[in-house]
Amino acid sequence: MTSIFQILMLILDVVWFIMIAHIIMSWLINFQVLNLRQPIVAQIWYGLNRMLEPIYGPIRRVLPDMGGIDLAPLVVLIGVLLKRRLGASPQTPGVFGQRRNNVGFFFEKILPPEACGPGATSCLPILHVGMSCCRAVEQKHVR
Repeated sequence: MTSIFQILMLILDVVWFIMIAHIIMSWLINFQVLNLRQPIVAQIWYGLNRMLEPIYGPIRRVLPDMGGIDLAPLVVLIGVLLKRRLGASPQTPGVFGQRRNNVGFFFEKILPPEACGPGATSCLPILHVGMSCCRAVEQKHVR
């Protein structure tokens, strides 16, 4: 199960970097830094378009016409980011090696002091460590 999860996260990471390359290349083409008449630039551009058009197409049909602004890459980029954040587990490192907590990103609830034990002022649940970290919270308030 972990290997399937890691494969899916790797696919999302690859899609993320391909989309970033496509966005940057579109800016460079629009600002005339890159020229589509150069064969290598044209091949890379058309290759990226052919890879990403099946993803962008359905979103472009749903989004309203914004004139010259294409918001489909932004919507897909946010969607990939959310899938990576929601799907990341505390055991797997992210792209840059940091550890993630998928539920702690959305779930911050301060528990009553009696849930933490005697002498605690408040308690934050840390889901991948255990029920709570009362001492860390108390030390944080003392500083």
